[in-house]
Amino acid sequence: MLGTLGHPVERRAPKSRRISTLLALTLATGACSSRAGGKVGTVFGGGFIGVGVLMEANAFGHGGEVDPADVAVIPIALGVLILIPSLLVWIKSDEPAPPTPAPPPTPPPPPDPRLATRERAWQLTKQAAAAARGGDCGTVARLDVEVRSLDAEVHDVVFARDVAIAACLSAR
Repeated sequence: MLGTLGHPVERRAPKSRRISTLLALTLATGACSSRAGGKVGTVFGGGFIGVGVLMEANAFGHGGEVDPADVAVIPIALGVLILIPSLLVWIKSDEPAPPTPAPPPTPPPPPDPRLATRERAWQLTKQAAAAARGGDCGTVARLDVEVRSLDAEVHDVVFARDVAIAACLSAR
């Protein structure tokens, strides 16, 4: 397409569309409340300020009807409006703490050595009861000494109170 004086003119989006896109980008980057959002907003804000400074320095050349230095305040202002809140969000947001590993499971308590001797005393008590019911009082007397030495409580509560064992021990 040719403009005035026969010079080619490039087609650009209307100025209002560019400004609305810029504002949407500004709101999207400035509205984040996470640490990553703060970083992104800080980068975009710094970028806008950089573009404004370059426009002020006329680094892009003359822009046609309007001198870029005259409108350089717009990207600088937007950059500052994005940079400051984003920088505050970035600084204020905490890094998430790494999850603490669960403590190792507690090992099971060691078996009580008394349980083994109590079980042995119980087995001998059952043998003594069977021997007493069979009339073998000699075995009952031998097991009486062994059960008493293994577990006195089992002897006193179970062994000595069994009727057949008590009859065998009293007959001795």
